[in-house]
Amino acid sequence: MSRRILGIVVAAGLVAWAAPARAVDAETFTLGWQVFESTAPDSVAPRGRVKTTNRFVLDARSAAPGVPQARAPQVVQGTLVVAGYDLQDRELSRSVVNDPRLVRAEFPDETGLLSGTVLYRADAVLQITVPSGIGITRFRVFEPQWTDGSMELTELGTVSVQ
Repeated sequence: MSRRILGIVVAAGLVAWAAPARAVDAETFTLGWQVFESTAPDSVAPRGRVKTTNRFVLDARSAAPGVPQARAPQVVQGTLVVAGYDLQDRELSRSVVNDPRLVRAEFPDETGLLSGTVLYRADAVLQITVPSGIGITRFRVFEPQWTDGSMELTELGTVSVQ
């Protein structure tokens, strides 16, 4: 900002200082997720119609330019909570992510009226970005469940990332 503009801004009392943005080194973990067993590629099925396996495997680990920060992450229907832990079982990170299993679809009934349906993919990919070098050795994936107005996190699975 030029001195002249800065002088006008200061004289008007409109000064707001911003610290320069610092890049945080980060790692992105790509987790393969077998939700249920299927022989057909790109299979989807309604919830409850198939037996879930919830097998997780580390597909990739890569450097990332920075940790994306959501303004106000909220645990709502259609999201998952992913927590990272160290060898001493201390939680080091927690992220709220969109559920990659979900496929929302609309189908007509006998009368032609469209209604929404939620289907689940047989295989999904979950990407988690965390600060690098914090010592995460495993992730636990949780799904929120609501009963009587209170929320509980149900663990879907764990994956080691060592």
